[in-house]
Amino acid sequence: MSVTVETIGSEDLYRMRKSHRVVVTGMGAVTPLGLNVEDTWQNLIAGKSGIQRISTSDWEGKVDAKNSEVDIAGLVMGFDASKYIPRKELNRMHRSAQFSIVAGREALIQAGLFDASTKMEKGATPLTGVSPEAFGAILGTGIGGGSEIADIEDVIRDRGDSRVSPFAMLLLLPERVSTVPSMWLSCQAEVGEKTAACASGAQAIADAYRVLERGEADVMLAGGSEAAVHRVALSSFNNMHALNNISNDNPKGASSPFDQKAAGFVMGEGAGVLCLETLEHALGRGANILAELVGYSNTADAHHDTAPLQAGAERAIRNALAMAEIDPSQVDYINAHGTSTPTNDPNELKAFRAVFEDSLDDISISSTKSATGHLLGAGGGIEAVFSIQAILEGIVPPTLNLQNPIKEGEGLNLVPLAAQKREVNIAMSDSLGFGGLNSVLIFRRFQKSYQEVV
Repeated sequence: MSVTVETIGSEDLYRMRKSHRVVVTGMGAVTPLGLNVEDTWQNLIAGKSGIQRISTSDWEGKVDAKNSEVDIAGLVMGFDASKYIPRKELNRMHRSAQFSIVAGREALIQAGLFDASTKMEKGATPLTGVSPEAFGAILGTGIGGGSEIADIEDVIRDRGDSRVSPFAMLLLLPERVSTVPSMWLSCQAEVGEKTAACASGAQAIADAYRVLERGEADVMLAGGSEAAVHRVALSSFNNMHALNNISNDNPKGASSPFDQKAAGFVMGEGAGVLCLETLEHALGRGANILAELVGYSNTADAHHDTAPLQAGAERAIRNALAMAEIDPSQVDYINAHGTSTPTNDPNELKAFRAVFEDSLDDISISSTKSATGHLLGAGGGIEAVFSIQAILEGIVPPTLNLQNPIKEGEGLNLVPLAAQKREVNIAMSDSLGFGGLNSVLIFRRFQKSYQEVV
């Protein structure tokens, strides 16, 4: 009898498709909590917040908040890409592309593929342990440099189109979050950019997984980068009643996922990047394996521009669990999308309850957006980093500002206010985007006993 998709279950289908296993060997971060993974993580588990006033901060971004109802955001402070790239080259790079290259560099250093003392050279950066032809990058962004259009229009209106920078197009193209790291970190295998609203970073990681699984590369940088704290994004999200615009005087308390007082999300900026490798390649060069990416799923609600549909999120979770070949009861920690909005938070918890049922009582759930703000297309990238750190450190990061849970969260361990110690062997990261896009990633503690099935 011939075997078809109709005659086998989803678990068997995924098992048939698998070839190369994919592991994580490095991580990089630029966030409102720090300019690297270590500082970001330590501030996160200490319960610190990176959300602050825009108008009164010493921030190097470009927002005039005087005519805006929104004056809070998760801001990356003290960032200086000129430490690694000549300042004249930065004129060609939007802030989001600068974030992605710095976070990518950190991931490669931890992976042992790049020497921290080595200077990056455009088109000729020396790598250790991988050939450029087998090294690629897929990074996500929701907006990229699109906000630059408004600033370019200001120049045309005030000074004429002849005064527009010849590098203007290079600033606004979203694919620059991937092509800039490609040129400066010598990625010559598949390089691409993923735009899927707030699921962009997670979907980029899933795309990179597929490249490695098929054996089309040995190493991939994957994740997301975003720098959208701009008058265009702030006003647009605010006027669709998605942002918290009532907490300007209490920025650190503004993001309160799963709490009854949740009044909208807080914009954030930054990048989270993973170095992914095929298991064979990582073992062959003696790499330190941080975790294994064992499952993912991307689904669409086909329902509404902004209102999520529980069924779509459920399907994404069930599909990812099937691909990972794990039972729902085996999940220890969920890094939830948790935006601090009355539309997302109840819907997401209902989806968790439907899939995990009674086993949800033993699962820790938290939203790190309470500390970083919502990094939009970079959210899936940095939250993947947090999920892996939870596995490595045995610490679950907190949901800040959670004092009175919504009814859907009653009885659940939403890790309120303070981090919790617990063993985490399997972590799931949930990313949901406008347009009904759902993306789920599942990471597992790597064990040498798994190697026998390579």
